[in-house]
Amino acid sequence: MNQFPAAFDELGKRPMYALFNRLSGQFLMLIGRMGDELPAIDETHFVGHLVEIDPVTERISGSAESFEIVALAELPPVMDEYTINARCRDKIVKRYPEHRQLNLMADLLEALVAQTGLQGPAVEAFQQMRAFIAQCQTRNARYKVAYAQSPDFIYLDEAALEQRVLDELEGGLHEVIGGPLGTAVTPYS
Repeated sequence: MNQFPAAFDELGKRPMYALFNRLSGQFLMLIGRMGDELPAIDETHFVGHLVEIDPVTERISGSAESFEIVALAELPPVMDEYTINARCRDKIVKRYPEHRQLNLMADLLEALVAQTGLQGPAVEAFQQMRAFIAQCQTRNARYKVAYAQSPDFIYLDEAALEQRVLDELEGGLHEVIGGPLGTAVTPYS
């Protein structure tokens, strides 16, 4: 008869299968056992080794041929280039959102075109783009005013939307649903 295991954080060591990629030997994941039944493992692509491990405090280190169980506290933290790049991008975009970056470059190009008297198809295409963007921004400003003044809509500007999110997370609710305050994905982040 199968017994369902308790939640991971309530267990210590227990039998599990360490699953590895058959071709590369790379560790993939741990698979829990249900009673005495072996999990179905596609042996064409995977290699599974039965291990005794505490999945909360220990990790598999090594490859399918040579691995060991290591205490998580003994492993150095992993920092990958993608994460570092993402943090850098987030810092830049927080200070200079993409639309602000493009507007700054477009303003600079417009000043250079005016100062140098540069002409040609590229300048004409640039000026058409700037005119289109200005037209869209003017319409956008009118939409905001219309929605704010209409009794048929509830219009939330950025400040009101930010305050609503902060009010929703007041009292530490953010810790239950997604990390420290300021890390929750919001329309203003």
